[in-house]
Amino acid sequence: MSVTRINNTSEDSHVIWIPTDGEIEVETDDVATGNAAVMSEYGDAEMTRVVGTSQVAAAAKEARRQVSTPPEHAGDVTAELVGVVGDEISETVRLDLVAKAAKALHHRIAEERAELEAQGRQEAREKRADELTSAGWESAVKKKAVPPIFGPLTEFLDRRVSEDALYSHLWLTERVDSQHADRAQQAVIEHLDDLHEIIERHSSEALDQAQRAVDVLASEGLRPNVDLAEILDSGSGEALDAIRQWRRARAAWEEAHSARLWVAVASEIGFDPKVPEKLIQDKRRRVGEFALDDQTFPRADLEARVWEEAPKLPA
Repeated sequence: MSVTRINNTSEDSHVIWIPTDGEIEVETDDVATGNAAVMSEYGDAEMTRVVGTSQVAAAAKEARRQVSTPPEHAGDVTAELVGVVGDEISETVRLDLVAKAAKALHHRIAEERAELEAQGRQEAREKRADELTSAGWESAVKKKAVPPIFGPLTEFLDRRVSEDALYSHLWLTERVDSQHADRAQQAVIEHLDDLHEIIERHSSEALDQAQRAVDVLASEGLRPNVDLAEILDSGSGEALDAIRQWRRARAAWEEAHSARLWVAVASEIGFDPKVPEKLIQDKRRRVGEFALDDQTFPRADLEARVWEEAPKLPA
């Protein structure tokens, strides 16, 4: 049986063959199977391309993240002033005096705003009007020339502060906070040599104490990370004392390193202009689809560098 091919204009767009005997056959299976195969191959290729591109982008973001992420152990000690070394640094840099001065400025601004706001109230206008008319009444009763009334009142009203001007106190207080942060940073920078001396002295004392403890433990065949059971098995009172000494040394070193981080961040990055009693924090890391290609973490980078350069406890 011979057949003739014709174009099909229907929605299924299948090829239609016309047999010579007048019967019509629609061959859909082979064509549909072929189309499905082609689309499948295209879909696989497109998926590979998209996934590959996504993996490259993800890898690039991860690389950037790792560059600005401190070592895991660097996060064990935070930048703060604690313990004896923290107290000594606080007494040297005296940020409490800067904060006290800033508080005085805030108090003065709030006081002046309250006074200006009071002048703008209706009762203030009525009070001034009563003062002027009272003087007028007194003069008129005595048959004297009545002093100006309306002119002085309009001058008083013109001197009143507008609502927009009153709201400028918000900007002014923010400005004081920013100056507070700048002055706190400058106070740290001015005492930087003294602060480094304090930190290094406490750090060296802690390292010396830790080394003595390590030497005692080594003579007993032990290490600082020894379990309690091992100490009991050794039966050595000296080993137990050395462990106590090691723990005290570690705590003192961590306090010194906290101060080291605090001084580094305070002097190089500064204090938060919105909360000037606190150090500046890095912006929150954005991850996933919200990740930014150019996001940086200067404080994390600085703390990582300080950690790498700092003297370490003996193991």
